[in-house]
Amino acid sequence: MPTLSIRGTWYGGGCQIFSSSQYGDYASLGSVSHTNFSIIQTGTGACGGHTFIVRDNNTGQTVFTSTSVVQSVSLFFDGQPPPPPSSKYDCINAACIPSTTYNTPGIYQSLSDCEQVCGPGCSGVCLSNADWAEIQGKAAQLRNKNCSK
Repeated sequence: MPTLSIRGTWYGGGCQIFSSSQYGDYASLGSVSHTNFSIIQTGTGACGGHTFIVRDNNTGQTVFTSTSVVQSVSLFFDGQPPPPPSSKYDCINAACIPSTTYNTPGIYQSLSDCEQVCGPGCSGVCLSNADWAEIQGKAAQLRNKNCSK
């Protein structure tokens, strides 16, 4: 099982910056059964820093709460950063688009899942080209309408 640690830079008295490269890990959470965790900012603090929690994305539980204001922090597993999250996709205008492009929900867990249903006849999950053209036409009409009357 991997060991989870938090590294970064944090503030001491008088906005003095401390870093993991000088002082070691900000915190060590010990052995964990997976690597699906997130750092979530919970507030702002002195010196332009912030407080944070570490959430277990599998259970939704908070596994760590910062006790000091930090400048930046990252998670490490066995001394290495976690793998990048896999992209989720949405079907938009008959094309598979990464959910991060337009901050959409990411209905499909992979590009291949999305490609199987995206396009003509995608069971109502995406818009056909004709529906999209109709939406664009109506939007163009509304741009020229004076709504203040």
